[in-house]
Amino acid sequence: MVSLKDRFEELLEESVKTHGHLCPGQVLGVRMALYGLDLIGIMDPKGADRKKLYLFVEIDRCAT
Repeated sequence: MVSLKDRFEELLEESVKTHGHLCPGQVLGVRMALYGLDLIGIMDPKGADRKKLYLFVEIDRCAT
């Protein structure tokens, strides 16, 4: 099984497609998301058994 950390580049590229371009906040945002998933024990966020998980975060600067 591939770890979340090993999927960083893949998930970052998906973020670029969604956001339209690459910015520093995306790198931080993807890393924060991976850390959060690890903390709650989700190893495959796109698994067939997954429902959509929404999280809202407020910060002073865009972390995409």
